[in-house]
Amino acid sequence: MVENLIIVRGSSLSRQILYTDTSGSALDLTGKTIFFTIRKALDYTDSDDSSADFTKDITSHSNPAGGISTLELTETDTLTLVPGEYYYDLVVDGGVSDRTHFDGLDNVRSLCIVKEGATNRT
Repeated sequence: MVENLIIVRGSSLSRQILYTDTSGSALDLTGKTIFFTIRKALDYTDSDDSSADFTKDITSHSNPAGGISTLELTETDTLTLVPGEYYYDLVVDGGVSDRTHFDGLDNVRSLCIVKEGATNRT
């Protein structure tokens, strides 16, 4: 199930995700890429995500045959994000005609909230 994602700007984030097909069986991620995309607005016209606020391709999976992968964002990844509300999705891409959104449904987008951290000392 897709859920809201909260990112603290300048902090790392690790989220394990189980991908299933419409029958609830694990989706085999072997050889597949997961596209993680964050956008401020959904009224875009690009076909290559060039107008996205942030993108990350996930090509290595925790347990590909079991449908398990991990979204890993580094401190550097999140440092460039401006605090606010965004939309995000995760799309499993197995080729031109083989694309599956997070929970097996098309056009699934959820809210991503980027917050400013309170502590900056190291």
